This record gives sequence, structure tokens and C-alpha cells, in this order.
Amino acid sequence: LFANKNNENKLLAPRYDPSLLSAGIVHVGLGNFHKSHLSAYMNDLFNRNSNCADTQQWGIVGAGMMSFDADKRALLQGQDYLQTLV
Repeated sequence: LFANKNNENKLLAPRYDPSLLSAGIVHVGLGNFHKSHLSAYMNDLFNRNSNCADTQQWGIVGAGMMSFDADKRALLQGQDYLQTLV
């Protein structure tokens, strides 16, 4: 979810269907830097081209290798893998 630039009291959900994305990017580790840069960029791209097959092949798969990554995955799973970026 991303803050609405025109109305700061609303959050915007993606305008695309995440289930239509296929894995095209593997990112090792999904820390805050990743979430605030690559994910935000890709979300903007998917929102602009929601019906474009060329962009749907660039979904991100996170590869966590540390034991604490399982906790991060469980948190994201409970949020339908959506997150808020401020």
C-alpha cells in the first residue's frame, strides 16, 4: 500500500492483480532498503502498465537465507504480501 500523494489520509492498493505476475526477479534478502527502492519502483511500473504482458513477467521473488527471514515471510503473508511504504 502506498500513501496517496493527493490525500494523505488514504492508502492506495495496487491497481494490478498481483496473482498475474510471474517471477522475473530474485532478490536475496528483503530488508528495508529493498522495500523502499526496488519494490516501490516495480509497483509504480505495474500500476502504470497493469494489463501489459511485458511487465507481468517481472514479479519479485524474495529469497531469505537467514533464520529470521521466516518471520518476515510470515508477517508479509498475513498481509497478503502487501506493505506500506512511507
